[in-house]
Amino acid sequence: MSESIKSSISIPYINNTPSYPNIASNIEIPDLIVPHILESEFGESLDIRTRFLPNFKDVGPVDLVHISKHQKSLAKDIGQYHYVIGLDVSSTDAVIAYLLIVQMNSENLNGSSTTLNNSASHMIKATNKHPKIATYCSWNCFSKGDLRIRAEFPGSITVSFVFADSNKISLTDGNITDEIWLETYVSSLIRSMLISDDLNRQLPGMCKFNPVQSRFTARAAVRAMIELLPKGNLTGCKDTVLAPTIQQNHLIDSLLKLVQLTNLYDFAIQYIEELYINNKKDINNHVYEKQPQFVQLPNGNSPFLLIVIKMLLLSDNEIEAVKRMYEGIKNDPRDALLLLEQAKYLIEKDRPDLAIISAKKAVDAAPTEYECWKTLVEIHLILNNFEQSLSILNSLPMYSPRPRDYLRFNARDELNLKQPFEGCIDEIWEAAEYYGPIYGNATPIDIVSPAERAAVDPLLLKIFNSTRLSGTFQSAYDLLANLTRSIGWDNLLKLRSNVFVMEDEIKDTINSNGNNEVGETEDGDNLIDSNHISNMDKFKKKGYVKDVVLMWESERASNVIKHSALEWLLIGLASIRCHHFESGIAALKTSVNAKFNPFGALKLLELYDFFKNSFKFKALHQNINYFKKGDFFFQKMMDDIFFLKLLIKYISWNSRWYGEFLPDLLIYLKKNFIEPNSCLYVKSVIAGEFSNSERVFSVTDRNIDFIELFENQG
Repeated sequence: MSESIKSSISIPYINNTPSYPNIASNIEIPDLIVPHILESEFGESLDIRTRFLPNFKDVGPVDLVHISKHQKSLAKDIGQYHYVIGLDVSSTDAVIAYLLIVQMNSENLNGSSTTLNNSASHMIKATNKHPKIATYCSWNCFSKGDLRIRAEFPGSITVSFVFADSNKISLTDGNITDEIWLETYVSSLIRSMLISDDLNRQLPGMCKFNPVQSRFTARAAVRAMIELLPKGNLTGCKDTVLAPTIQQNHLIDSLLKLVQLTNLYDFAIQYIEELYINNKKDINNHVYEKQPQFVQLPNGNSPFLLIVIKMLLLSDNEIEAVKRMYEGIKNDPRDALLLLEQAKYLIEKDRPDLAIISAKKAVDAAPTEYECWKTLVEIHLILNNFEQSLSILNSLPMYSPRPRDYLRFNARDELNLKQPFEGCIDEIWEAAEYYGPIYGNATPIDIVSPAERAAVDPLLLKIFNSTRLSGTFQSAYDLLANLTRSIGWDNLLKLRSNVFVMEDEIKDTINSNGNNEVGETEDGDNLIDSNHISNMDKFKKKGYVKDVVLMWESERASNVIKHSALEWLLIGLASIRCHHFESGIAALKTSVNAKFNPFGALKLLELYDFFKNSFKFKALHQNINYFKKGDFFFQKMMDDIFFLKLLIKYISWNSRWYGEFLPDLLIYLKKNFIEPNSCLYVKSVIAGEFSNSERVFSVTDRNIDFIELFENQG
């Protein structure tokens, strides 16, 4: 790792943050609000993390900060900890600065600033006999080990690298190579990009910092990630991909998100081409030295041509992207991922008639890849080829969801989640305090009181629990719901009978012709017969979907709410799952207006983005009348100001739980509100709509300024 990257220190979430000189000099320690979790048993959080190291197969757990000190009155050591994402771990610099500030503020909880002299022991009340010890742990998902930075006050700083494989000897200080530092830094970037926004991977007391607060740090991050692209298969992949490869993995996904956030398209493409495409000879002697299988694909294409094409499309450089796709497919007509990318591009260009050709070739070239089959089903749906859609849907290759690298919070430990200085909207933080932090794969049902849960219609609870799917199963169910909404439940049952009676005959024909358009079947028929589908039918027959919009309007007019916020949320989510968007949006709006909750807010924001930006989404629902231009319902339900306000409320919610950096929402803010208008316009709307919530302005202004910083990047 270069010295220029190592010198970057960034500590967000500090009130009036000063610049940081050498930590041994005279500096002012600012107020820093971080959570504190008191261990029920001293050192247990570190012990559990160490014990579970061999189980981590993916991007790893979030970083852990552990503080130990001697409590004289009890004559024993006590431990407290919290979690971190986004801190610069390219060297010890930022970590030590952060640990020092956390240490100081743990002794200074009354809110005033303190000054650190050259002798830190004066302020932290530690002695050589009983030093305060701070440990920072960060998982390296490439070399499969935990980098641990340990600082004693007073005392020294030590660094170690603990391998997950207990047969490997741990490394210390000078034995830790620059490559391990680089890998650990990139691992932390991946987690920051993928975990920060994911409600299923949250932990109580987790600070989410921005790892790229300047143009310099953003370029350094992009460069570091690109340098490790040949090792990307070691980082794991999403559940809809069969197995991580050099072309499909978490590193690729994270890099694309970072480049989209910072507009560093030209910079990233140029660096990828410099390292891997235009200069293969040098790369063969350096980057690929230990992994020669990554030199190129069997077809001769660079393995990183696909990511370059994706970046070109994201940057609206379609002409060059199409040219690269054409050249790549011409070079290898069976490059499944390039064919898939071409099919997706043609869908967005309203050419499903051409997209289906590419999609069929992709399926034939990669018959075990779910995404290829899914895209083919979608094209048939767009073309109203419903029988073919159901037949292929019945044959989708399904993968079991992979276990995520996640350390559960110990419920015996004591939480002290002090409110941050900024980001508050009163009604949102009141709801946040009511529900508490969301963690442990919690659902909307899990965060409410037992009494509120007991008051919910049992059918709503049954439907919600029966449709809690993930990965390929969730995706396949969504395709089936799309088909059902397009042709109706009764017609689906008739079509099912026709398709599956002929199934054996179809398979025999396919096998004899050598055509692989229908692949291995795994419980496709069971998907249609399953309880959650029949529950949805009961849900519609009971009138929830049919009457929900009328109910919503009448209850708003009469100010009589017949359902709780939780029931409206469950009605909305169930409606969305069966693709009754008009009913679902109405119910979800009612829910979040009655009492804000992040589940409903996120689903609404997702739908707004689909409605506004995805041609494929509109094409898949072309038979629904509210997609027609000028439709009153669409105009009414997709009000821009409402969704901007909802986004700001969600940002406020996350601020309460130390969520400084949310890359998905920053991209959302940029794409849907800033780019169509301007930074100044968005700031003025926020100022007008939240005039009584000035504490949120510092957060929203910082987010908008961050986006503005990266405008017109190369």
